[in-house]
Amino acid sequence: CGPHRRFAATPPNTYIVRTGVRGPVLAINTERCRTTTVARKANLVMSRSMIPIVQAYFCAMLLATGTAAAETSTPFVEITVGTALPVLPAPLRSFFERHRDALAVAVRAADTGSKERAAGTNERSRRNKSGPQDRGAHSVRRLPASSTFLMLDADWHADPAVRSEHAEHFPHARRDARAFFKQLGIHHRDGGTLPWEIERQQRRLIDAFRTADADLVLACAGNIFRLSAASAIPFNTTTDRDGVRSGNLSWTSAESTPSTLPHRNIGARYDVLLIEHLLDRLTFESRIHPDRLQPSTDPIEGAFGVMRRSYAALQSLLRIDRDAVAALQIEDAAGFLMAEDRYYARVGSASVAIFEARIEDGALLAANLIAGAWIEAGRPPLDEDAMTQTANEAATTETADGEPAASTNAELVGSRNSTKFHTPDCAHAGRIKAENVVNFATVAEAERAGRSWCSVCKPKSEG
Repeated sequence: CGPHRRFAATPPNTYIVRTGVRGPVLAINTERCRTTTVARKANLVMSRSMIPIVQAYFCAMLLATGTAAAETSTPFVEITVGTALPVLPAPLRSFFERHRDALAVAVRAADTGSKERAAGTNERSRRNKSGPQDRGAHSVRRLPASSTFLMLDADWHADPAVRSEHAEHFPHARRDARAFFKQLGIHHRDGGTLPWEIERQQRRLIDAFRTADADLVLACAGNIFRLSAASAIPFNTTTDRDGVRSGNLSWTSAESTPSTLPHRNIGARYDVLLIEHLLDRLTFESRIHPDRLQPSTDPIEGAFGVMRRSYAALQSLLRIDRDAVAALQIEDAAGFLMAEDRYYARVGSASVAIFEARIEDGALLAANLIAGAWIEAGRPPLDEDAMTQTANEAATTETADGEPAASTNAELVGSRNSTKFHTPDCAHAGRIKAENVVNFATVAEAERAGRSWCSVCKPKSEG
């Protein structure tokens, strides 16, 4: 990074950066926060003195061009997991405690896009390389960006009372929500898909329990924990995620320095508050009595209930931030740095009870959905021997015409717009819109309908 003989005519405050071994070369202007691609590849050397400038710049670029997805910090999710586990029925609690490390991998991978697997949890995963259980045990993939939020107040230009009414009665059917967003000129993914992604993950979890696929159980449970935590964060339920529209203190990424960047808006400040100031207290004080567990297979209603309460808490968090800024007479980024410790002490004491309630709400939602999926699957035993036996039986079970069953509930799925059919846990099956799903009881039935196996989930025994 720095001036280079190949790019000697660069303007002031402009540096040349290669974005990877084979990545494009960028001309970065740190003053104007602008990037220009100047070459596809080049051998450039970054001087040590330039590293802070480039780091600060790329932080600013990520903030300026980031997606609409709300971030859900991993510590927040880990607290949610730790709060939910003691509430689960004993067999589930024992299973997750036994595979705590694999569950942690699944939770992290859902957020970071890591290709780590929640694998190696039992010998069945290594012994059986065909059959439905292994087709379902894909690498843990990053959740779609739109799945971590839902803009309940998407009609921001309406009267505040009307916005609150929309948030309270937001359409629960995905088709109706899409129509609502379209009416406002918002793409449905930009508006968020959180509750429907939770629903999809619970369906996958039910299938995983039925087929005794421990890897997929951990992957889906990790996703449910993360999404439940996301639904409990107030800033994931609003269009005004940074508080700018509400008039809360903020400054642009171009105005930020490495010291002020983490505190640039209210959403960022509450992230700092949670991770650096409240983490220990929330970890040890957020607890749920087991009697509050109500296993559910209605994730839509559960998720919307949590999000409505999160949205109601949002106004309190906005007010707490405004009151602290006014009391400390903070007017800009420089003023914030001078009062940083006092700001976080004041806001932390005023908001800790809100965050305790939100964590408990998200944890209870996750526990209800995971327990509900297990009960819906028939309360299968979760000890190693029983899961291995169930998985082996699922792999060798044959239908009346001698064909391997696609799953223990003998169901295959396809799309009205395709000529393929899939197992329910296939990655492609998860992308089929609900209104286009076609079900088949057996492979023979699907083939009689003129369909053929998907190449991704086709078992090896089928050739």
